[in-house]
Amino acid sequence: CLCCVGEGVAALLEVDGLAIVLATLAEETRGEAERREAAGVVAQLTSPYVGEELACLEALKASLPRLLAALRDLALATTSMETFLLCTAALANLTSILPPAVDLLLASGLLPPLLCHPAASSSSPYIQDQVVTLVANMARLASARLEMVDAGIVPMLLSILQQLPSSDPALALLNTFI
Repeated sequence: CLCCVGEGVAALLEVDGLAIVLATLAEETRGEAERREAAGVVAQLTSPYVGEELACLEALKASLPRLLAALRDLALATTSMETFLLCTAALANLTSILPPAVDLLLASGLLPPLLCHPAASSSSPYIQDQVVTLVANMARLASARLEMVDAGIVPMLLSILQQLPSSDPALALLNTFI
């Protein structure tokens, strides 16, 4: 809860709490619930709404490969929609604020298995929002676009568009073309 306000982020950084959060997330012997909470903290810390995310950028950059690997492993291993949501939110935020995360994520081979994960095609608008944000961020790289097309991103995105409520005339028109 404290990481959703700038003062809480500053206090966490002051006591080197980010290192503890990252260690918790990366330690596979810990339970999923504990690692999920750590992923949630990372998602909060990197949220564009906090305003203090720049304060932790250097610490995140320094541990980026380890952080991305931990989020990838947790996202791919889980059957929990909540865990998947928090991992994809953290990944979407990281690829938004740290351009090197896009290259590292592509090199990790995460995209195809993540996009094929059952939770990725969930009807949850929250999961859809994070997956679409991650896809948009990854689309900066031509090689990522090819990987996403091969992984079936086009039908997935069209499926998301088809789930939009058709009460808005513009959305109804869009749905007639899908």
